[in-house]
Amino acid sequence: MIPELFADGIGNISVNNGVVRIELVVMDPTAATNNQNPRLEPRQRLIMPIDGFVRSFNIAENVMKKLVEAGVVNMQPPAAAPAPSTLPKPSEPAVSPNFKP
Repeated sequence: MIPELFADGIGNISVNNGVVRIELVVMDPTAATNNQNPRLEPRQRLIMPIDGFVRSFNIAENVMKKLVEAGVVNMQPPAAAPAPSTLPKPSEPAVSPNFKP
């Protein structure tokens, strides 16, 4: 039997010398933040070479596409930046009375 590991998510990913380190986190309700939300605590680290990470990313991307197609996940498009014509015009720079043109 393959051992199982539970994680609520990824807390951090770092790359150093061709090795990817993925920090897995779990919610710890006993270590709540100031607004009383459970804090995410690092529990495990998954370490793999970059090529293994790339293969894993491709597999995860394919699973995400299937979840979207099945309607399990709803992807929101990124918010568009306002058109340049709708941006406010910069005001005149403030001029100090201490400096004369």
